Formats: sequence, structure tokens, C-alpha cells
Amino acid sequence: IGALLIVIGFIGHFAAKRAFMTAERTAPVTGGIYNYSRNPMYTFMSLSIVGTAISAKSIILISLWFCSVVCMHVLILGEERYCKNEYGESYIIYMKKVPRYLLFF
Repeated sequence: IGALLIVIGFIGHFAAKRAFMTAERTAPVTGGIYNYSRNPMYTFMSLSIVGTAISAKSIILISLWFCSVVCMHVLILGEERYCKNEYGESYIIYMKKVPRYLLFF
């Protein structure tokens, strides 16, 4: 299970990174995997971290994963404030249509 989560996490992260790198900078990134999550790079990176913790059967890594999720969430909230200021109404509409994390929240 852990190895599968790691692979899915890496594939999703690189798909998100590719979509981000090829997008125009004049509007929020909304194409590709960004249709399903406003923060797919963080979401899939977190999935890889938890997969690593499961594979290693390490309570310490699971604790660190939890701490990283909290830190990423705080970082994401700041990025969303920035995007609202930078892109205005188009980002607010995007926020209403697409969840912050994959399929939820």
C-alpha cells in the first residue's frame, strides 16, 4: 500500500508541476489536474510522504507527515490570499468550483 501511495504521489505531483510550468501567468492555473484540486502539488507530495511512512512502518515518519500536513495547510492559506489579491474574481470563482485538496475540503 505504501509503495502504491508513493507512486501515485509522484505521478500526481509531476502532472501538477507540468501543468503549472506550462500555464500562462496572467490567470490562475486551472487546467489539467488543477480541475480537481487547487493544490495538487502539495496534495500528492503529502500522499508520497504518508506512503513512505507506511512503507517504513515508522510512527516517527507518520508524526512528521502529520506535522508537514499542518505546515502545508498554513502555507496554502497564505498562497490563497495571495492568489485572491493577484487574480481577483477569477480566482474566487475557481475556489468555489474546485476543492482545496483532492476531492474534498
